[in-house]
Amino acid sequence: MTFLNLLHSDVRQVSVENFGSGSISVEPGPDPRVVEGSISASDDLLKAIQVRQDRDHLRITLPHRFLGAGQAHLRLGVPAGLSFNLAAGSAEITVSADIARSKVVSGSGDITLGVAGDLTCTTGSGDISVAEVRGESARVNTGSGDIRIDDARCPVSAKSGSGDVTIRTVRHAELQASSGSGDISVPSTSGSVDLRSASGSLTIGIADDLPAWLDLNSVSGRIRIALEASGAPAEGEPYVSVRARTASGEIAVYRA
Repeated sequence: MTFLNLLHSDVRQVSVENFGSGSISVEPGPDPRVVEGSISASDDLLKAIQVRQDRDHLRITLPHRFLGAGQAHLRLGVPAGLSFNLAAGSAEITVSADIARSKVVSGSGDITLGVAGDLTCTTGSGDISVAEVRGESARVNTGSGDIRIDDARCPVSAKSGSGDVTIRTVRHAELQASSGSGDISVPSTSGSVDLRSASGSLTIGIADDLPAWLDLNSVSGRIRIALEASGAPAEGEPYVSVRARTASGEIAVYRA
C-alpha cells in the first residue's frame, strides 16, 4: 500500500465516484476551512485515482476499468456542513462529520452516518445506520440489510427488502417504512407513521401523551393496543395517525 495525501481549501461539496472495495471514512477535521485526508491503495490503483477541485467542488474519481483492481481506503477530515455524493461498489462508508444535502450509495457495503440533512442513502445488501436526519426529507433504502435511524426530525421514507427497520424517535415528522419480511419498530413517535411488512411484526410507541388515530390490520397476527381510551381530538389539537399493515406478523401500539 502507498499513500496519497490530500489538502484542499474552500470546499463546499465532495464527490467520490466509482470507488470499488475498501473503505471511505469522513470525520470532523481539525481546520474548519480545509478538507484534508489520504488515500491508500496499490501503486497501480493509486495512479489511476483522479483528484481535482473545480471551484468549491472536490472530486475523487476511480475509472470504471479499475473497479475490481483491489482495495482502496479513503480518509477525509472535513468541516461540518459540506454536501457529499459518495458512490462505492462494496466499500464500507462511515461518515461521522455533520453533513448537509447528500447522496450516499453502496452496492453491497454497510453505511454508517452521523447527523445528515436532506439525505438519500442506498445500499444493495448492506446495513444502514444514521444517528440523526434533519432538513426537508430523508430517503433510506437497502435491498436486504437492516435500517436504523436514531432520531428523525424530518419526513422519512425507509425501505428494506428483507431486513429489520428501526426508527427510534420520530419528532413531529411523517414516517413511511416498509420491509418485505423484517420487523419494523418505532419506539417513540410524535409524528404520523405508515408501516407495512409482508410478514414482520410492527411496534409503535406514541409519545408526548398525544391522542392516536389507529388503522391497523394483520391477516393472521395478533393486534395489541396498550393505550388509554380517548375521544376524537379537538379541532387544531395535535394527534398521531398510525397506519400499520402486515400479513402474518403481530402489531403492537403502546404509550412511549
